[in-house]
Amino acid sequence: MIKTVNKYKVQLECGGLIKGDRRGKHAPSHKLSIEKHNEVLEHISSIPKYQSRRHTKMLYFQSYLNSSKLYNLYAEKFDDPVSKSKYCEIFRSLNIKFKKPQLDLCNTCEKLQIQSSLDAEEKSSFKSLQKEHHDQANFAYSCKKADKQLSVADKTVMMFSMDLQQCLPTPHINTSMFFYKRPLWTYNFTMHEGSTNKAHCFIWNETIAKWRSNDIGSCIFKCLSTVPPMVKHIILYSDSCPGQNRNANICAMFQMVLKSTTIDHKFLAVGHTHMECDTVHAQIEKKKKNSSGSIQHPHDWANLMAAANKKYIVHELKQNDFFDFSGLLKNNFNWKTTNSSGEKFEWKKIRWLRYKKSTPGVLHYKNSFGCNESFKELNINQRRRKSLDFSLNNCYAGPLAISSSKKKDLLDVLPFINTEFHCYYKNLKVEGDCEVEVDSDIDEIEENE
Repeated sequence: MIKTVNKYKVQLECGGLIKGDRRGKHAPSHKLSIEKHNEVLEHISSIPKYQSRRHTKMLYFQSYLNSSKLYNLYAEKFDDPVSKSKYCEIFRSLNIKFKKPQLDLCNTCEKLQIQSSLDAEEKSSFKSLQKEHHDQANFAYSCKKADKQLSVADKTVMMFSMDLQQCLPTPHINTSMFFYKRPLWTYNFTMHEGSTNKAHCFIWNETIAKWRSNDIGSCIFKCLSTVPPMVKHIILYSDSCPGQNRNANICAMFQMVLKSTTIDHKFLAVGHTHMECDTVHAQIEKKKKNSSGSIQHPHDWANLMAAANKKYIVHELKQNDFFDFSGLLKNNFNWKTTNSSGEKFEWKKIRWLRYKKSTPGVLHYKNSFGCNESFKELNINQRRRKSLDFSLNNCYAGPLAISSSKKKDLLDVLPFINTEFHCYYKNLKVEGDCEVEVDSDIDEIEENE
């Protein structure tokens, strides 16, 4: 007679040995082999990855990729592919993410939403915080709308919204090889006129200039230098990205364009930065999506932008259009950390900067859009300096180099590009190599977080 001890083992009533349970001791027939596991890793490693300057341990794939596209590329390349679920399981075990599109997402809203669902007792307090946060964001939008209407009614006022579009890959060709190769990046900084709905698209590629404050400042400088003499007040709206819009180099640049004008630079709240220039970028992307032609040269992006809308004015920048405003700041001003009242000057709190011709070298600023709040002052003038030297130097002395791995990838796609452009890619300057390159979009998203 057999007596049941538990559900895993049995024992004879009259004695004898206990026989261990044999379930789960054999290898499952569907277990993934080491060869197939390495095959998936090999494919994932073959796709170009990017990182930010700050968080170098986190790697990203471009936003035009997702897990489904990755798997389809894998299944197209290898015979007898593993299942999609197994491929995604291996991918999730790696420290790689897909780059977020530059959508108008607010980390504060997301955090408040998550926290409000955790504790019912604190739900009311979180709701009040959400309301206050949304009221501030909506008030900033209403101020922008009012300034736009003012620029329509008053010809002495010009209002701009401005932003850098997500990096544009060049070439952009309709072949699966495109996903395995590092492109040449083309940049587009857009300044939208509120009164006329004209959009100035300043474009360049990574062999001409970078995307930092000097480069963005050069685009703003070029645009504002053409403002009609009748304009006495310029209002600009941008996001709060410290590496591009909200920094000391941009402040030095504005000193150059102060004629008889007053300049207001206002920063929308992080995550609530939808502006007219974002609509311009969306139209450009839609035009590319609906276009049957491919992008084979950076100039093709200029043609596509001009064709997207007759009000888009495209400026293809050359290297001598980029100026060193950091040198201007160093030679003419003395940056301080406290204002005229002895209070600490904190960039992350600034929402409104004002520049006046009557007070050169003095920054007037507010930490909100409120009209009742008075401007504070930060004097950055150097002592014993009788006059300001506004001579500008160029940022770059020659073409910028790309990595040898990127050069190799660009040469690999030449069979898909017209022969007239082959010399352009073959003559690109090379300096050093890097397995993973820095992506300006990731950089900007992280700086805004």
